[in-house]
Amino acid sequence: MIKTSIIVRCKNERRKLKDLLDSLCEQTKKKFELIIIDNNSQDGTLDLIKSYPVAALVQIPDSEFGHALSCNLGAYIAKTNYLVFTNGHCLPISKTWLADGLSALVAKDKIAAVDGHYCSGKDGSVWEKLERILGSRILKKDGVNFPITTTNAIIRKDLWKKYQFDESLPECEDYDWAREMISRGFQTIRNHQFNVYHSHNLGLVKIVKRQKKWTKICNLINQKKRPSTSLSRVFDKNFWKNTQIKISRFEV
Repeated sequence: MIKTSIIVRCKNERRKLKDLLDSLCEQTKKKFELIIIDNNSQDGTLDLIKSYPVAALVQIPDSEFGHALSCNLGAYIAKTNYLVFTNGHCLPISKTWLADGLSALVAKDKIAAVDGHYCSGKDGSVWEKLERILGSRILKKDGVNFPITTTNAIIRKDLWKKYQFDESLPECEDYDWAREMISRGFQTIRNHQFNVYHSHNLGLVKIVKRQKKWTKICNLINQKKRPSTSLSRVFDKNFWKNTQIKISRFEV
């Protein structure tokens, strides 16, 4: 049996998080531990998750939040080798989403990660929908060695232990992780049966600014010498002595 941890990162996601959690409970693959990484939600998110089989809750205050850190915390406490990352405002495209993603990952020993693209949801802006349409010729194709996005990705914990998400990066830590795995002789796979619906309702100006920011960060990442080392604090005992991050585990 493939043992799996689903790591959901959220901040004030109550409205969409319910749809995501309902979808996860309806997946054809039922055996997984559910981990919620919450960044100081104030909208009742923590009350909502009490109705679902949550195995662990990680609460990160705003003062300590980081995209890479949130991923590393989920990976650190996960009890399985297959780590599924997604966000609280995402929605899997099918009931076989999890099974389809896992089947692609375990096909070969040299696959480090599987991801899918994210499609604009019903509440996405016109510009988000257009962005997806313009890129559809590329985005609808499966492929090898695409940079992954932890909007929806499955990675191997045994490889994460060797190279964590780099907490020195402001964003694009998932792109960096994929580049590192590829440099070590592994593959990353894009499987469109593992797609999710995902939108931020962004306008054109914000989309362009976001793309410019990501391009700048990724260009710096591309200059790294590989293989490399990453910066993560989760294995540092002093970090756990001084942090206000709270981890709670529950009987499921």
